[in-house]
Amino acid sequence: MSYRSQVLSLYRTLLRTTQTVFGEDVEAVMKARVEIRSQIHAQRDVTDKAELEELILILRETDRVLRYGVLQGKLNERGNYQVTIPAGLWHLQGTLDLECASISPPAAAASAPVFDFQRAPYLTHIAEEFSVHSKGNIVHDNYLKGCKWAPDGTCILTNSADSSLRLFNVPDLNSLPAEPRVWASALNIKEVDLVYDYCWYPKMSSSDQATSCFLTTARTAPIHLWDAFSGALRASYIPKNSVDAVVAANSVAIDPSGVLIVAGFTNCVRVYDISRPGEDCDLLEMSTKNGRQGGIISCIAFDPSGVDLMALGSYNRSVGVYSLDGDLVSRMADGHHTGGITHARFSADGRRLFTGARSDSSIFCWDLRTNKPLYQFRRNASTNQRVYFDLDPTETLLCSGQIDGSLLVWNLSGLPATEAVHPIEASSTAQLHTDMVNGVSFHPLWTMLATASGQRHVPLIAAGVDDSDDETEGASTTAVMKGAVDSSLKLWPEEETFSSCLRILNWDHCIWNSSEDSGIRSYAEPEAFPLRE
Repeated sequence: MSYRSQVLSLYRTLLRTTQTVFGEDVEAVMKARVEIRSQIHAQRDVTDKAELEELILILRETDRVLRYGVLQGKLNERGNYQVTIPAGLWHLQGTLDLECASISPPAAAASAPVFDFQRAPYLTHIAEEFSVHSKGNIVHDNYLKGCKWAPDGTCILTNSADSSLRLFNVPDLNSLPAEPRVWASALNIKEVDLVYDYCWYPKMSSSDQATSCFLTTARTAPIHLWDAFSGALRASYIPKNSVDAVVAANSVAIDPSGVLIVAGFTNCVRVYDISRPGEDCDLLEMSTKNGRQGGIISCIAFDPSGVDLMALGSYNRSVGVYSLDGDLVSRMADGHHTGGITHARFSADGRRLFTGARSDSSIFCWDLRTNKPLYQFRRNASTNQRVYFDLDPTETLLCSGQIDGSLLVWNLSGLPATEAVHPIEASSTAQLHTDMVNGVSFHPLWTMLATASGQRHVPLIAAGVDDSDDETEGASTTAVMKGAVDSSLKLWPEEETFSSCLRILNWDHCIWNSSEDSGIRSYAEPEAFPLRE
């Protein structure tokens, strides 16, 4: 039996058992699935590209259902482990040539879990660490470059123009202060030069210091692994070119297992074992002469569904999906984005990929089964700076900032099914900053959204000279930024942030004014705390 037949047979077996699967069956299926997955990665007996993509799709779907089974399984009255799998989980039914029992249609999509900001916010914390930074006699605005929650949600990491990584712990919101409190960073790490990219260790947990770390890549520097508790440098991964000179990675990411570091360069990708610092790495060629996408690999995203796939975005406006061995699975985005790709994100089930680009007004959602765009989300992001977007934990909301300081929110539930790319209008807009919103990050556990703002402003220098005979003595130099300056990180919690329930959020009530001074702000609602039973 061919490997394709084995996978289809496995899929049919699972599909027929949409009512009850017992523990021993789940265990057997898991073992078979692991074996088939390894065979597919070895590409034995698989010569057709479309056939390989179909097998990977089936495995993704199988993983999804098995994960549900592990979470929802329970012991029955006979003491046997039992899993009930709703038929609605099988999204591939009808799209593949499978002979199997008919199943009920998928369940209706759940309501979007949105924040409820119907009352005026209450300012609880403020930190003024992003105001300005000096370089010679010129004062520059210290704009942010995104923000990223830790995987366990205990802290948030920022990058800013002064080449510093700042870590802020979640503030104590059990009581509301009479006046705003100072929210100081718990950690401030200065990189050697401009920071190109940064990411958290995917298995990070503050209860285990060994996992509490993050990765950075900076101009003229190796890749650095930092301790999130002490700020100490744990390890360096040193990429070198053909003349033995250190070259900086343009992008970095750690695979979901926490074992491999993938770094993007011009026409190549280097893969490091995280447990082996130094120069040893695997080099994956990405040049066009090898049939790959080529260009500067500017962003990296991993498939979180359990299949070892990664998406690589390039400044040549293309996106490629590869195995971790460097085999090209699919290529897309050619001719759709107008600028270089700066951000990519898989959906949790691995079936869709969201991409954004610099100086580009669109975020595209791609169907990885057909390599064609499904939806187009338009935004005002005409800047070379990276403008992040994010999905909420239930993937029913997509958020992105704009250059005018506003936030766009799209409701992803109930989107129309279409064969051609479908433009989607934002469901609501909120004016959260007075300067460009370049970073948005949903809290992984609670209904909180963090937004980061700021962009490069031209410093206008004015020199004043007093009556002193010494031309240098007494001379003063000041700098005024051109345009509204708002370099801040803001935290927007939902009313019952720390409850396990996700509530409906109305962003139409979230249009709040804030001062133009630089600072980090944390807002809560007056009646939200203390926590209610």
